[in-house]
Amino acid sequence: IAREAWFYDELECLQGVILPRCYGWFEAELAEGQSFEAWARATQRSSETENSNPEWRFKDSKQLTEMSHSRNYVSVLLLEKLGDTLPMRVPLSDELIYDMYGENAELGVDHRDIRYSNILAAPQGPTVLPSLPSPFTGRIYTYRIIDLEQCEKTNGEPQMLTAWQASWVDRIVENIPVGAIIEPWE
Repeated sequence: IAREAWFYDELECLQGVILPRCYGWFEAELAEGQSFEAWARATQRSSETENSNPEWRFKDSKQLTEMSHSRNYVSVLLLEKLGDTLPMRVPLSDELIYDMYGENAELGVDHRDIRYSNILAAPQGPTVLPSLPSPFTGRIYTYRIIDLEQCEKTNGEPQMLTAWQASWVDRIVENIPVGAIIEPWE
């Protein structure tokens, strides 16, 4: 969660634009011998178990690696409440999703986990903060990208990153009209 929090900080100008607003990363130290209910039910994701190096996802920072394995801390990343996933079998502007990932690319960030379930509706209603215009295009988006834990900061050109990410976005956009959810590993 430390890695994801770092990316929310790094991409602060896109919070409320294409990312949920991040209200903070909170952490509490547990007393010796105290357990945390969620850990008892936790299972590793298949992508984690397939790689023998437990630090493979935390290669950017030694501090993040060390903190990710601290079992006497519980951390919470508090984000803006979002809505549903993209509607199925409903026409969707292809440009909408491509452009959202293009905004990320402007800051040299490759999301690396582009999938249907990581695109959620922006909050709506009279009691929520409105969506903000993009600092790069001025566009206001109706969806948010989530799950930044696998993001990677690169020095790639935005156009190159956008083209790379478009191949993954294609899989989402092409399957929405037929009501199919295709995962990256399929």
